[in-house]
Amino acid sequence: MRITICPQYSNNSTQGMYTQEHEVSRVEPLTISDSCDLDRWWEREVWFLEADNGGVEGWETLTAIKDQTFDDVLLGDGAYAPQYQHMSARDLTVHGVYIAGPEASTLRMQSAFRGRLNMLYGVRLDIVIIDEVGVRITEGWLSASPSWEQLDHYGARFVLKITCPEPRRFSTVTTMHSQKYWRPIQYTNWGDAPAPFIVKATQAVTSIRLQVTLANGANHILEWAGDADSLTLDSGTLIPTGSPKNPEDKTINPFTGLNGIVSGSERVYLMPGKNVITDLNGGAVPYDIDLRGAWW
Repeated sequence: MRITICPQYSNNSTQGMYTQEHEVSRVEPLTISDSCDLDRWWEREVWFLEADNGGVEGWETLTAIKDQTFDDVLLGDGAYAPQYQHMSARDLTVHGVYIAGPEASTLRMQSAFRGRLNMLYGVRLDIVIIDEVGVRITEGWLSASPSWEQLDHYGARFVLKITCPEPRRFSTVTTMHSQKYWRPIQYTNWGDAPAPFIVKATQAVTSIRLQVTLANGANHILEWAGDADSLTLDSGTLIPTGSPKNPEDKTINPFTGLNGIVSGSERVYLMPGKNVITDLNGGAVPYDIDLRGAWW
């Protein structure tokens, strides 16, 4: 297993971490692995997971359900089930060891070690974990000050507590362009959780109409109608954002900043298995669809 933690204020983000767009910035991502070349540890600093203490706790466990049943006061028996089930945030605990090398003094080791961890504090973090399943991504922040104890003059044991508000873990994004796929787009969600997708139109658009056929055979229509120079629509929130055609238009929604509406109120998620997305506008407006799988 390998975990990479990247502050979002750096240029290194999960958007380009595994593409050629990945650029080195002033703040390098912190990578902690359960296997490293300890034979040459004196040449550079080493961060590795402490598997004996749990490695990364909370990554493979299900988060708690927040909803509860309500007593059936009419019949007296049983209870009412909640209409929806909502998951709690995911809490990760990272156990690791830092080795600065025998050349480093105690003060130099502590300064480098603390400085590296302090860069993660107070900012949102991109978190990428590579394990036997593959690459999975989430976001979070340090929910407690990093705790650590010095092992000797060139090493320290540390614990990071990270809270991820989104309980799901996502695969890397696959982007498909509508005009390159004259046939319906097929996408397989290899995870075990429903995943939203994002539609992005980068030029003038007045209508988005998609038919989504889920892996279980259910059909949903995702439709937006309005007038915008650009549009981003998340199927999980149904909140459109972008640039309005006429910023002086009095009918612009002050919340979304756009003139337009989303038809219906049902969110659309790609279910585990093969899903099909069909452009009901016949490719009249070019746009990109960001797709990804999800795991609980």
